[in-house]
Amino acid sequence: MPAAAHPNAEPAPRVVLFMTTPSAADIPAGAHSLACLLTLGTSTFAERLMHSCAQAGLREIDVVVSESPESVRERLGDGSPWGLALTWHLAKDTATPYTALQGMRLRPGQRVLIGHGHRWVAERILRALMLQDTVAIHVTQDVAWTGWFSTHSEAIQAFAPHADFEALTRIAMAVDSRQRLIAHQREFVHADSALQLLQAQDLVLHDTAGTAVPASWLRMPWGAMSPNAIVHPQAKMTGPVLVGAGCTVGRDAQIGPGTVLSQDVLVAEGAVVRDSLVLPNTYVGGSVTLEHAVAQGNALQNLKWSVRVTLSREDAMLTPLVSAADVKPSWSGRLIALSLAVLAAPLLAMLVAVQALRQRPLIWQNFLAITKRAEDGQLCACRVRQARSNAGRADWLLGRYGALLDVVQGRRNWFGIRPRDASQWYALGRDWQILFGRTALGFFHAPAWVDRTGTHSSESLAAADAYFSVCTGPQARFRILILSARARWHF
Repeated sequence: MPAAAHPNAEPAPRVVLFMTTPSAADIPAGAHSLACLLTLGTSTFAERLMHSCAQAGLREIDVVVSESPESVRERLGDGSPWGLALTWHLAKDTATPYTALQGMRLRPGQRVLIGHGHRWVAERILRALMLQDTVAIHVTQDVAWTGWFSTHSEAIQAFAPHADFEALTRIAMAVDSRQRLIAHQREFVHADSALQLLQAQDLVLHDTAGTAVPASWLRMPWGAMSPNAIVHPQAKMTGPVLVGAGCTVGRDAQIGPGTVLSQDVLVAEGAVVRDSLVLPNTYVGGSVTLEHAVAQGNALQNLKWSVRVTLSREDAMLTPLVSAADVKPSWSGRLIALSLAVLAAPLLAMLVAVQALRQRPLIWQNFLAITKRAEDGQLCACRVRQARSNAGRADWLLGRYGALLDVVQGRRNWFGIRPRDASQWYALGRDWQILFGRTALGFFHAPAWVDRTGTHSSESLAAADAYFSVCTGPQARFRILILSARARWHF
């Protein structure tokens, strides 16, 4: 049996990783990207950081997420590929996620390592942080914080309740200079801008024969490629180059030096890509030359001139391989809605007659509902029908009939989120905007709790829609039907 821990022994260090930072504005990674999920050679920053933690001897990691938590969990799973056990925490506010530290029940005198998922450090730095309270810095033109430091639990409790990254930087850099740990050139990379993201790829590009590249990859004279990639024998490859899974390089394409094709990238015959990072889901046409750039889909950040270019998809020069499809109802669902609309047509005529006698509006109102945010930042909208505000029973039934016609026309699904106008959309958090942008408008909605006045708040309605967006199985839909009927008919 293993010996019991001494009651006075110092508690094991706690490692807290914040994977909450969105990608920088000049990185064309789409509107839904987190910085920790950006490409770093053959994987992402988050995955490579898991590898460093495992190499440093760590076994348990606290991961704090905020926006798109499902994307991070999809990449990291339960941590078992690295022999790690992950504990997940959800921060309400992306800008001030460090409040999550207050609820982690840190033990008195426990050392806490704080790091960020888009700021990779080598295992030597992590081991040093485990041994003493210190801050890891790097030196370029100035002395700067790496985003990693270790301190004791009592100091954590003294953090300001709504500290942001700048406040945490001031705390870290206030440490005595004699206690600072210097991360050398190949011991730290980060993704706080497009230029830094491109420069970070050198960490793996110049170690293609070593452990930075998975053992399953094929080593080539010009670099390395995934076994699931295709490179034409007549393509001109000038190393160092990395070609990721799902990539295809056509005949006479010129790739490299200093180039990473991350994943699911198609480079057509005759294209030229040098000193660049091409992010997933990108087609590079044969007439295109990318040099010192970061590209994704039809967006390109030219780092030489610090200019963002968005090309027309119709030109097929630089486009997404797969466009995000709008979520629309199935044809069977639309046929069911059409049948119900035809059967209910006599009821519609009766309701219109009642409204005429009461001198009320005869039909529903039209509503411009926001459905998602496009890649260029513009809001996408769809015109739907709904009941008028402060409506009676007849108005509500007319609104339901109008929503049924929306299902027939493919503007709504049978189950989905509530329509929102632009002001209501902007009131949502960025993570909920992303979540709702992937969910259709619905005829039926998840029921929300009510406040003491018996009314629904915007927060409760948003929470109900968020619940539906992540719980869309048959059981959840049946429960929505039952609860909606109870709420409307009081049984």
